[in-house]
Amino acid sequence: MALEKEKALLRVEDVSKRIKKKEILDHVNLQVFPGEAVGLVGPNGSGKSSLMKCISTAYKKDEGSIYISGYEVEKDHSKAMQGVGMCIENPALYPGMNGMDHFKLYAGYKNVSLANAETKEIFDYCNLGPALKRRTGTYSIGMKQRLAIGLALLGNPRLLLLDEPTNGLDPESTFKLRNLLEKQKQKGVSMLVTSHVLGDLEKICDRFLFIRDGKIIRSVSKNEIKDHFHTYAFEASKPKEASRILHPFLQKDAMAFGHMPQ
Repeated sequence: MALEKEKALLRVEDVSKRIKKKEILDHVNLQVFPGEAVGLVGPNGSGKSSLMKCISTAYKKDEGSIYISGYEVEKDHSKAMQGVGMCIENPALYPGMNGMDHFKLYAGYKNVSLANAETKEIFDYCNLGPALKRRTGTYSIGMKQRLAIGLALLGNPRLLLLDEPTNGLDPESTFKLRNLLEKQKQKGVSMLVTSHVLGDLEKICDRFLFIRDGKIIRSVSKNEIKDHFHTYAFEASKPKEASRILHPFLQKDAMAFGHMPQ
C-alpha cells in the first residue's frame, strides 16, 4: 500500500506492552509525518526504549498496531522496514568484526555503495580512522555509538529511529551529530528521537512528546518549548549541593510539561 503525501510515515496506534505482568507501555498513540522530526522525552524507565523496540519489532507488542509507510511492522516486516535506519538502546554490533566490515555488511544489506559523497560524510562523522580496522569489541562506548549512528544513516533512509543517540558522546561528537541530523532533516528525512534531556533535541525536533510510566502525557510544539523553556549555565564549586538546591525549582517548571528531570 503506497503512502499518500498527507499521511503519517509512522503510525503507532493504541500500543501496549507488558513484561512480567508489568505494563511498560499503556495504549500509546503517536504519528510522525514525512519530513518531520519528533522528540520523545521522558525520564529513564518511562518506556522510551520499549516503544522503539516495539516499532523495530525487537519487542512483540501485546496490543495495538504500528505502521511504517502503510505497512504493519509485524505482518509486513520487510516492506515496512525498507528505508528505515535505526539505532536503538545499546549499539547492536558484532564484537569480533571490525568497523569497516560492519559498513560492508550493512551496505550489502541495504544495497548501497560505500564510495559516494553521502557515505564519506558518514565516515567523517564517525571519525574512527584506523580504528575502522579494529574489532568493535575493543571500542569505547562513544566509538560504538558513533559507528551505530553511522550505520543507521547509511543508504539515505526515509525514517530514522534514534534511541538516546547522544549517550556516550563527548560534546564535540554531540555537536557534530546535531549538524548531521539537521542536514538529514533538510533532505526530508523523518525522525523519531528519544532522550531524557530536552536540550539534546531542541534544535533538531519540530514537536515533542512527553512520556511517563508508559503513557504519552503531552504533545508540545517547538514554539511552545521556546516560549516556556530557557537554557542557563551555572558554574558551582559544589555541583551536587547546587543540584540539590536547584532541583525543586526545575521540577516545578518541568512538571508543567509533564517532564520529570533527572
